Amino acid sequence: MQAKKELTRRQEAALLALMDGTNLSLVEVARKISVHESTLWRWMHRDEAFMRAYRDLRRVAVEHGVARLQGLLAKAIETLERNLDTGNRPAEVRTAATIIRQAVEGVDVWDTEQRLSAVEEKLQLRKGGQHG
Repeated sequence: MQAKKELTRRQEAALLALMDGTNLSLVEVARKISVHESTLWRWMHRDEAFMRAYRDLRRVAVEHGVARLQGLLAKAIETLERNLDTGNRPAEVRTAATIIRQAVEGVDVWDTEQRLSAVEEKLQLRKGGQHG
C-alpha cells in the first residue's frame, strides 16, 4: 500500500488562494504564491494528491453552501406564503422559489452521493475478496 503524498507548503498556499473566494485567475494565484503558472497548472492537472485535496475542498465548500441554502428554506417558504395572493414583489418570489429548488436539489445530490458511496464500498469489498 502506497503512503499518501504530503502537500508542500506552496501547494497548501495554492489551495488556500484558490479557495479564498476572491475568484483569482490561475495566473494571479501562481503569482500570489510565487510559483510559475505552469507549475500550478501541473499541480491542478497531474498531481493526484493536489487534485484530490482541491476536489475535497471544493466539495466541502459546496456542502456548506447547500447547508446555508437549506437553512433559508423556511424563510423562503414564508416569503412565498406572504406573496401568494398579493401579486407584488415578483423578484422576491422568484428568489424564494430558487432557494427552495436549490435546497431540494442539494438533498438529491447528497442522496446520490450516498448511493454512489454504497456502490463503491460494495465494489471494494468484492475486490478485497478476490485473490489475484
